Amino acid sequence: MYWLLKHRIADSTFSNDEFEFVLDTLLSHTMGQIFNIRLHAQYLSTKLYAVNTNCKGKYDYTIEVINKALTENAKDKHFMKLKEDYFFNEFDAIGNLTPYFLYNSLPKLCDSNNSEIDNLEIVTRFVQEINRNINSNDNNAFKKEWIRCRLKDEELVNIELIKNAETKKVEEFEKMCTLQKKYVPWKNMSDVNVYETTKKRESPSDLIVVASLIDKLPNLGGMARTSEVFGVKRYVIDSLRHLQDKQFQGLSVSAERWIDIEEIRPGQPLKDYLNRKKAEGYAVIAAEQTSTGSKLQTFKFPRKTLLLLGHEKEGIPCDLLPMMDHCVEIPQQGFVRSLNVHVTAAIFVWEYARQHLL
Repeated sequence: MYWLLKHRIADSTFSNDEFEFVLDTLLSHTMGQIFNIRLHAQYLSTKLYAVNTNCKGKYDYTIEVINKALTENAKDKHFMKLKEDYFFNEFDAIGNLTPYFLYNSLPKLCDSNNSEIDNLEIVTRFVQEINRNINSNDNNAFKKEWIRCRLKDEELVNIELIKNAETKKVEEFEKMCTLQKKYVPWKNMSDVNVYETTKKRESPSDLIVVASLIDKLPNLGGMARTSEVFGVKRYVIDSLRHLQDKQFQGLSVSAERWIDIEEIRPGQPLKDYLNRKKAEGYAVIAAEQTSTGSKLQTFKFPRKTLLLLGHEKEGIPCDLLPMMDHCVEIPQQGFVRSLNVHVTAAIFVWEYARQHLL
């Protein structure tokens, strides 16, 4: 919508109603809660306002406020990328619709390889539709405009150089100062379908975290998040019904979607599970303080490790301790006897990840 209107403004073929509809839509997102949506809406609204010289008056004050905010964020990495981004500054909704751009330039702009673009059926259909419109006698208006506006292949050759210059400029800026790094969701959207919650991510580790003895939902949810972040192979709890509880979800922040979670009840089912895993070659390790236990800072985790976590108050039951291959504790300096079980789990999982994954 933005790019098509921008093209029509350049040709003076737009209406004021069209312009106001698009600009009002952008302005409605300029104060949103999500930073990237807010930044894009602010930048695009100022770009659109600048190319239409006939819109002065109605939006002057709003655009002035937005420009002031953008000026204050002039050194922000994300804003710098917007100012150098080809799509937001040079892309033309009609002129760029060429096979050369779609198959050669587009992969370079999107950091993709040609095979990925070639396999996109939608791109192929899009090129076919362009050719159909161009060769159709029923759409002479589109044909004439496309022939007039289309970019030549030689005009697109330098796009890779533009992309490399943009990346280099941002990298040089990052070397000059410390910036907070945040997860950028669209980087992985082609690899992860957020709606396929039954499709778990392949784990790089052989660590199994067993929390069947724990009954506090915030602790279970927090451990699910820690397990997902550090690539735990499987997370075991006493009931899968916990996954639907808001207390669990409030701490897991959707981590349960991406890791394998198994239900094993305490008591005899848990004992049988531990025996099965020992038979599969897993070392069963308890996070527990015992008279013969090892210190975490000197303990070397086997690659195939099952970490058993104890109950919040009672710890690991005495009848399970003889089944442990190792009992490991975290050295402490304070007067309080133990850490919260979620904190304990996080420290153990991190140490395993440090030894085997990092």
